[in-house]
Amino acid sequence: MLGLKGMLIVGGIAAVAISGLLVRDHFQTARLNALKKDYAAESAAHDTTKGQLKVERDNAVKARKASNDYQTELEALRAAAAVGPRVVRVCLGTAANVPTAASGPATAGSEGLQDPPRPNTGISRDIGPELYALADEADRCAVQRDALIRYVTQ
Repeated sequence: MLGLKGMLIVGGIAAVAISGLLVRDHFQTARLNALKKDYAAESAAHDTTKGQLKVERDNAVKARKASNDYQTELEALRAAAAVGPRVVRVCLGTAANVPTAASGPATAGSEGLQDPPRPNTGISRDIGPELYALADEADRCAVQRDALIRYVTQ
């Protein structure tokens, strides 16, 4: 049927076909390995990004909670300040209101006492609003400090 010449031709064709398949397989394997490396690198970058996003989300939640707590405490301070009248009047009396050794009854050992210094009667304003404003600012600073401490330590 097939002679020697036919068998050599069929064998040559088979050898060429097998060589072509081997070459193609080699290049496909190289391409597949390159794709696997790219996939591994992309997967690692994806995991890193995913971790960073989680950290950022957690920080955003933490910051939002700290901010809300801070605003709640500030509102409580404002409400407490608006509850009722706060009156402070620090006024120095006049010289007539300050007893001296000469104006009081003489007692044993009161001789030789000097008159107490007379107060400055020019100061008679109410410093209560300034004191309360200063106290309110101190309260706001304390609330802010506490909110920042909670934010950092949580």
